[in-house]
Amino acid sequence: MKEIKLTENNIHMLNIYLHKTSTRGLFVMDEKGNYIKNLSIPETFKYKNETYKIACLADNLFAFSNSIKSVTLPKSVKIISEGCFLNSAIEKIILPENLEEIREFAFFNTNLEKVYLPDSISKIGNNSFFNIKGKIELIYSGKKKITLNSSAKENVILINKNKTLDELIEINKSFKEINNIYKEIEK
Repeated sequence: MKEIKLTENNIHMLNIYLHKTSTRGLFVMDEKGNYIKNLSIPETFKYKNETYKIACLADNLFAFSNSIKSVTLPKSVKIISEGCFLNSAIEKIILPENLEEIREFAFFNTNLEKVYLPDSISKIGNNSFFNIKGKIELIYSGKKKITLNSSAKENVILINKNKTLDELIEINKSFKEINNIYKEIEK
């Protein structure tokens, strides 16, 4: 079984098609041309007698998507690449248990309100949850330290009941003021 990165060049193997327009953004469609609002990506799929396993979502794969409202990712996905859902209409995402990294700008300027981070997460890239429309709750029940390199101090709320947030988050020194938001939640 081959592990692959899901890209705009191979997503058609799942019978998912991307239609980009210069004025209205990206639309994700099925083989009949219907817009997909609730996207569930399979863990494995067969194409030309080979089985593939999806390990990563490519940079900007669903950026500027106007049609997708919710996404469920398979447990095989370990990385959500840079700008994957940037400027999209996504409102809900179910992250896989084995996800290790969310890269820069992955969910920049989206409609997410609440995201449950899996225990396996170890890094959240710069501006991954920045410019969210309103505040976003990142709920993390894990016990290991997360590297949060985000300037999203204004709209990110991290919730964890297992450890104090100082034990849990490693923050770039230039973003130390984010601790003020976290301490409010600890009370």
